[in-house]
Amino acid sequence: MFHEIDDDVQTCVSRLMARYPKLVDERTNKSAGDPWVMGLASVRGLAVVTQETGGSDARPKIPYVCGAEGIRCINLLDFMRELKWRI
Repeated sequence: MFHEIDDDVQTCVSRLMARYPKLVDERTNKSAGDPWVMGLASVRGLAVVTQETGGSDARPKIPYVCGAEGIRCINLLDFMRELKWRI
């Protein structure tokens, strides 16, 4: 699934990166997509689904940033429960 990057998402990503500059490791480009996922979720009122846990200002991770920014964040099991998937 692909979504066009509009001005609102780009503005949100810029704000996230200004507040959490360590969100992306610039040396390795690790987690470069994370701000875009969170920006899209924020702008469109969606939830971020991740298996990451924890995080801090010094080492921001998706759940930490989502919590601080009011972006809904759930794990895969909660996602499956919400959709009433049965395995």
